[in-house]
Amino acid sequence: MSLQATIRLTVTAMPRGGYVKSAALGGSDASNLLLHIDGEARGGLDVVVGTNPGSLDATVQNERQEAVPGVTVVLVPSGAQRLRSELYRSVTSDASGRIHLDSVVPGDYKLFAWENVENGAWQDPEFLRIYEERGKPVRVSEGGRQLADVLVIVALGFSWFSDVSHGGNVLHSPEALDCWFSAPNANYIGR
Repeated sequence: MSLQATIRLTVTAMPRGGYVKSAALGGSDASNLLLHIDGEARGGLDVVVGTNPGSLDATVQNERQEAVPGVTVVLVPSGAQRLRSELYRSVTSDASGRIHLDSVVPGDYKLFAWENVENGAWQDPEFLRIYEERGKPVRVSEGGRQLADVLVIVALGFSWFSDVSHGGNVLHSPEALDCWFSAPNANYIGR
């Protein structure tokens, strides 16, 4: 019997600090935890669990290199790992503009700091595409402690929402700016 499917792998009952380090189905890489089956399944499923996560300490700064408290700081996985929602981490900077994240799965990330952002907006690829160049590349190693400074992304008075009548995800200003900014093609229409 031939089978065609894409299956999302979920690993539960991990040890404290545990994470999926790698996964393969029949020798094919599945590190993004998506298993693609096309035809007869050949070989077994191999999952390697890591138990040596890293940590990240960062300071949010403005363009004058002053610390910025109370902003949303988000660690976003790079490349194919963006499909793994459990790798996204968010925290609010403290009174000194600092953040600390423990138990970070080793890998490559981008660090973002938004003055004002809707919770979870960073998991939308179209939203993230707008700010991609503003993210600070960060590599977290096994058992390592990564230090970083990140520049705050200043709010422009826009909010992000889905609007099917305008072709999908749209940035919208509630302050009657009478404009639309379409994320996929970066089109701007306004006065």
